[in-house]
Amino acid sequence: MSDVNQQINVSTTDSDLPFQLYMAMRRYCKVQERIRTKVGKSIGLTEAQYYLVRALALSNSKLSYSQLAKRTGLSHNSISTLVKGLVKSGLIQQHPYPDDGRITQLTLSSEGEELVQHLFNFSTSQQDVLQKVVRMIEEDDLLRKLDDLEKMALEFFDDTNM
Repeated sequence: MSDVNQQINVSTTDSDLPFQLYMAMRRYCKVQERIRTKVGKSIGLTEAQYYLVRALALSNSKLSYSQLAKRTGLSHNSISTLVKGLVKSGLIQQHPYPDDGRITQLTLSSEGEELVQHLFNFSTSQQDVLQKVVRMIEEDDLLRKLDDLEKMALEFFDDTNM
């Protein structure tokens, strides 16, 4: 049985619920990570390169290094290293910012655009997985349970004066 098809047993005791939720979210994140890694490898990209290319593809405008770092969650140094490799491979292009020559903006090249079309074909499977998870959440009323859990945690920390 795949990680995604494993449902959370929300009828456990309240003390087990945080751990159950944590483990379910962790399994889901691992599934998403495996999908990203597999998609990236299938088109010759690392997972970090995949994040970067995807962020550029989803942007309707040019992005600076800082904007790209914020969107991907990668450090500025990582972005710099990844950009060098992706520029060298011809997948992205650098453009000077018109009002400030110190800022470099990034876009996908035409080759990068073609790669993205292939990339988004794989994203359909990712969306299918996400829809299954959303259905599970709706069926189990998990969002309400997460809200309750958050309130309980806040009350606990307030009570213990942490």
